[in-house]
Amino acid sequence: LRCLEAFFGFTPAAARKSFRNFMAYSSCLMGIDFGTTDMEPIHTTLSFLKTQMMKLGRDYVSIVALMTVLRPRKFEYFELEITADSMDHSLLDLISWRHIVNNYLVALLLSISLSQSTLGISIIYNICYGYQTREVVMNPI
Repeated sequence: LRCLEAFFGFTPAAARKSFRNFMAYSSCLMGIDFGTTDMEPIHTTLSFLKTQMMKLGRDYVSIVALMTVLRPRKFEYFELEITADSMDHSLLDLISWRHIVNNYLVALLLSISLSQSTLGISIIYNICYGYQTREVVMNPI
């Protein structure tokens, strides 16, 4: 994707400022934060790392709580008359509150696990590169 950005001229102006900025931008999967005035990568601070670690811990606790509740019930918290993997659902079965809440809980688990994994990778980039990265998954649920 970064190659296509460079080929078609959509690379951000801050990344085009210098070869060092371009290499940092193109080699980081998460996207590096650049300053608005000097267009240089923003250096990682201890408070930024602490904030990222707190978010990672929050996501870890949330995943453990959801997995503790959902896994023993085979990811179907509320029992339904028809099994979840069948194709015999009527329209009323699909819009029943039990079915909707089951789907919401699994979607929440997926969203939080995506957030946790991208935060973990971005912390590695923060430590190795010394630059702040952008948050990729904003937890829409």
